[in-house]
Amino acid sequence: MTELIRIGQGFFEDLATTPETEARLLVDSRLTEQEFAARHADTVLKHYMSAFSFDFLREDAEFFAAAIWHYLRARGIRDLNQAEAKVSRNSLMTTRPGAGYACQAA
Repeated sequence: MTELIRIGQGFFEDLATTPETEARLLVDSRLTEQEFAARHADTVLKHYMSAFSFDFLREDAEFFAAAIWHYLRARGIRDLNQAEAKVSRNSLMTTRPGAGYACQAA
């Protein structure tokens, strides 16, 4: 199990380069291992294709996503509430017209 967690840590650190992705991974760690792996296989595939032009097989991406899940569960989900708050804020920012823009008086 230790090797799986170490693999998961490496992949988590690679993927969690933006606060949004990190928050989503943390929030989704509440899912079952299978649900998490199915959902984040695409996260793994997209990241490595765009960052390194490297393509994994879907099965490999699911394995790496499951390793991330094991790492997050072993680490404990101590940052989960903060992650959920980030996801909620980001969802609001993308759904409200003009959100994120400051207005200045002339």
